[in-house]
Amino acid sequence: THFCHFYETSEDLLDVLIPYFKTGLENNEFCMWIVYEPVTAVDAREALRNTIPEFDRRLAAGDIVILPHSDCYLHDGVFDAKRVIAGWKERLSRAYAAGYAGVRVNGNRAWLKAKDLETFMQYEDEINQMVLTERILILCHYPLAARTGSEVFDVARPHEFAITKRHGSWQELE
Repeated sequence: THFCHFYETSEDLLDVLIPYFKTGLENNEFCMWIVYEPVTAVDAREALRNTIPEFDRRLAAGDIVILPHSDCYLHDGVFDAKRVIAGWKERLSRAYAAGYAGVRVNGNRAWLKAKDLETFMQYEDEINQMVLTERILILCHYPLAARTGSEVFDVARPHEFAITKRHGSWQELE
């Protein structure tokens, strides 16, 4: 599955991500949280630690990793889709070899600039091809405040569905 979440606040992010990763760990999935503002790696660890029993043991065992976006998406400050896709495939192979049932990933796309959106959407299409053949669940986050109406549609298009909190309740768009 490959879906997206449009958010407004860090609370919106945590409301989705804490149960997302808790479920992944309960299902023996390798979990990877790629952080960017407004939630830092420290924030992510603290929120998970407060919710998931034995979180520190799971973190130390490598069941979940929390990385800054620059370690995953950028090389010398440049987004290279082929390098990122190769990295995902390598992580999938390692997760399967380690006995995980699958992989659960999250990435916040707030760092994405409008000028890079078209290239990134091509990357999202390539991710969809990988999702068809692999045991992977990918949740992409996009800040609503940073996107125009047409960009919201562009971003939602390559995902199976999108979720957002609207007037205090969760809404889904397929």
